[in-house]
Amino acid sequence: MVLCKAIKIPIIAVIFLSVFLIGYLAKKILPGSIDYILRSGSSEIASISNKLYSEDPLDRIAGYTALSEIGADTDNFLDKRIAIEKDVYMKRILIMCRISAMSNESALKYLDSISADSELKNEIEFIKKKISRGSTNFTEMKIRL
Repeated sequence: MVLCKAIKIPIIAVIFLSVFLIGYLAKKILPGSIDYILRSGSSEIASISNKLYSEDPLDRIAGYTALSEIGADTDNFLDKRIAIEKDVYMKRILIMCRISAMSNESALKYLDSISADSELKNEIEFIKKKISRGSTNFTEMKIRL
């Protein structure tokens, strides 16, 4: 019986240290989006995913902004959605989500790299003017409808 307790205590200690070490390494090694998933759970991620693929444009906007805010734009998902979205205002919102965390110089370079039709080019020029005037708070920029 004494031998059983002598074996249980080290095993429990090894399991505890292993879990702690895995958590520590996951935080250091994995990208921020995976860290967010580990911390917040899958229900929020499922909710965002449902919004991203919704037919309702307002739900998609909520999904795009949530994705941008948590920093989970892996593989430039928002760039791919710019090409898929048909409405120019949805594309504008996607562009603003994409550049919201960039510096002014990086944002201007990114805006120059976007291939767009004439209608989207007008929106891009509007955003560039706002950046050059110092209006980089994109949440306060009015969406022209």
